[in-house]
Amino acid sequence: MDDKPYRRVEDAYCGFEPSLITMHLLNTGEQIEELSLIAIETKIKKRRWADQHTGEISVQPVQMVVRLLATGRAALEYQDTPGVIVGSPLREGQIADCYAVGSILKNMIHRFAHRPRILKPVIYIRTPDGASPIEEQTIINVAFLGGARKVFLYHGPMSEFLKRFKEQKKAPKGFVIDIEPPKHTSNC
Repeated sequence: MDDKPYRRVEDAYCGFEPSLITMHLLNTGEQIEELSLIAIETKIKKRRWADQHTGEISVQPVQMVVRLLATGRAALEYQDTPGVIVGSPLREGQIADCYAVGSILKNMIHRFAHRPRILKPVIYIRTPDGASPIEEQTIINVAFLGGARKVFLYHGPMSEFLKRFKEQKKAPKGFVIDIEPPKHTSNC
């Protein structure tokens, strides 16, 4: 038996280099970039488990997520803090944890809060090449978790997509999001 059965929680967020998330505000042209990092506080609780076959009850430690502490570059401040896991909820640009990526997007949207309040923005988000319908639906769900009112998917580079919007007479409102996978993979 494994001495640390809760190790799987740490493995879920560590092991991959963070992706770069770029968010562009359409009506003003402002842009922010953020790393796909989260810092979560965890604690170890003892849980009772019953074996289905024998009925034997055992007590094992389980690592529980207490709360989200920070997202993006701010998560790096917690890197050496005991009881805190810092890692990326994206695996080479693909979503591995919907709720964590939704929290990152929500935090990025709130950065634009000092402008006229954008409560439920329209979000245009790039889908990776070769994404399956399930991956596309996951991207849509994550954008809604981040606080979107409407979500549209686009393919191709962000620069071409923005050029098409600039050619329109009426400037649309909302955000364009691009998740760029890292160039290299590394361990936490």
